[in-house]
Amino acid sequence: MGGDVMPDGVEKQTWGKARVALESLPPAGLQCLGLLADLPLIAAAPLSLVLGLTQQHTYTLLDQLGASGLVTGTRVALAERSAPKLYHLSDLGLSALSLARNTDPRSLAMHRKLAREHLLAALPGAALLATDYELLGAVASSRSGPVSLLGYERPWRAPHARRGSKSPGYAHWGALTRLQWGDHGGQST
Repeated sequence: MGGDVMPDGVEKQTWGKARVALESLPPAGLQCLGLLADLPLIAAAPLSLVLGLTQQHTYTLLDQLGASGLVTGTRVALAERSAPKLYHLSDLGLSALSLARNTDPRSLAMHRKLAREHLLAALPGAALLATDYELLGAVASSRSGPVSLLGYERPWRAPHARRGSKSPGYAHWGALTRLQWGDHGGQST
């Protein structure tokens, strides 16, 4: 499984490969890498809805990114007869996205929980995560026009005042997603 944070000895080699891969990205490639940083372990079907592409085009894009070493996938049994491939950034993909965003790959991996240990820890909850992503895809495709993912926070905790207490309580929800449609202004769900 990708997502390891690179050891110092291979940084120059990785940065060079990342630069080359970034220069040869197919259309929608950088957007896909960004979404995989925000939505690790996502199946192609909900990813296609957020990208605004057909599933066939999304699979082609993921195959191209995979052939470039930027993306990898892991088959996970989510239900009795369902074992979709769940996609995430490889180390090279993390490096390329970091170059594009002018950020440190280690910081990005830790902040977005993209390192190997984070991805492995998320696998037991993959069925619930897949359901969250399916709902996100449905909402993203519910309006016409291009959609942008402004934020995704899972799990989401919201502070609230507790009666008779000076310290806040916290309400917990599965996820908070912020989307924006290009032709309809901002929208939060």
